[in-house]
Amino acid sequence: MRKKRAGLVLLACACVGCLLYSCYQGEQARRYALRMFCWNVANDLVTKTNSTGIVLLHPYARAQLERLLGTPTRIEAIRLGDKLSDVLSLEEKATARLCFINDINQHLEIRTRQTRDLTNFTVIGTLWY
Repeated sequence: MRKKRAGLVLLACACVGCLLYSCYQGEQARRYALRMFCWNVANDLVTKTNSTGIVLLHPYARAQLERLLGTPTRIEAIRLGDKLSDVLSLEEKATARLCFINDINQHLEIRTRQTRDLTNFTVIGTLWY
């Protein structure tokens, strides 16, 4: 009886372990896909100054982006989620932050939120740093 119970406990632990591993792998795949979508949007913004992945861009954010793109610009980083200080605020939460830098060392961070169509984003804020 004890061997049977030990076998069931071991089987249950193995199943839980497999489930947790599957969830982790699924999250990693989702994060990779999201990073690639964001990279494509950022690359479109740098090369074409427009992207079909951005469905809503406030005029102020457009002006900030045009100001940055006045000189040669490159993608500095794609960061998923918000900074810790933004997570604790009451503002809308960002899915990703697109960070750009131009030749005169101006840095612009564009906070984006994913729409229901998973390949499109809304700009919810910009920040010079």
